Amino acid sequence: MPKEILKFYFRINASHSESRTFGIHYKFVLTNSFRIVKRVDLVKVINSLLDFNDLETLTHKLLSDHPAVRQRYQLAEFKHILVDEFQDTNPVQWAIVQGLASVEQAGSLFVVGDPKQSIYMFRNADVSVFEAVKQQITTTGG
Repeated sequence: MPKEILKFYFRINASHSESRTFGIHYKFVLTNSFRIVKRVDLVKVINSLLDFNDLETLTHKLLSDHPAVRQRYQLAEFKHILVDEFQDTNPVQWAIVQGLASVEQAGSLFVVGDPKQSIYMFRNADVSVFEAVKQQITTTGG
């Protein structure tokens, strides 16, 4: 999470460098955000809570570190997977989808999306993932 805050800070700071007031407020937020993130992480651990980033990270780890789990889902649980709004997929989400459906298995993965409508760049959505997957699916006969 701190890396995301820094990326956001530098992006905003660069686009608003002429605004001294904005810079002062933003420096306050940045200075305190690390403390806030640490506190939130502690509260999550104490209360056995997960946020969306945790769910993505842990699901990815489960599917990549445990081949038996991955094979169970790829071969038995899910024969076909449809992912809508795929243009807003980030690399971790793509890895999760790959853990659930094999692109090499023609017809197992169907993605829907429009690169011109990608709106989740702040969550690391990467339109190039959409284009690469579309090419992979086409290449494998999907």
